[in-house]
Amino acid sequence: MRFKPPKLEEIESYVREKNLTVDPGFFFQYFTEGEWIDSNNKPVRNWKLKILTWHRMNLERGRPHKCSFGSCKRTGIYIAGNDRDGHPYYRCIDHKPKPKPLPKELVPKMKMVEPVRRIDVNDQRNANMNALKGLKDK
Repeated sequence: MRFKPPKLEEIESYVREKNLTVDPGFFFQYFTEGEWIDSNNKPVRNWKLKILTWHRMNLERGRPHKCSFGSCKRTGIYIAGNDRDGHPYYRCIDHKPKPKPLPKELVPKMKMVEPVRRIDVNDQRNANMNALKGLKDK
């Protein structure tokens, strides 16, 4: 059976389900840009095992943080800003911070495109039928 790379949504749902300390976006980008080859130059066969390894390594390095959103008990994996002392606020996958909008000068100008006029086949048929009826009536 050939390995099929997962979609980002699959990775996010797996991280949410298992409450892992891995940033799914970073994990997805890391392996997608590396064409799903691991650090030993071997193709990834089981991405779930890889993400569990990343989670274990994060725990061994003492990296897990709690989500700082209200009474949430999940593990925080996204940094959502800093407090007044410069310590980061962490958010879990459910309370992921929204990306900041792009500055206006970076947003490309949108061209107004005229809508394509659709030819309705039924209108054409009706016109043809009316023309035929007009010929028959005369």
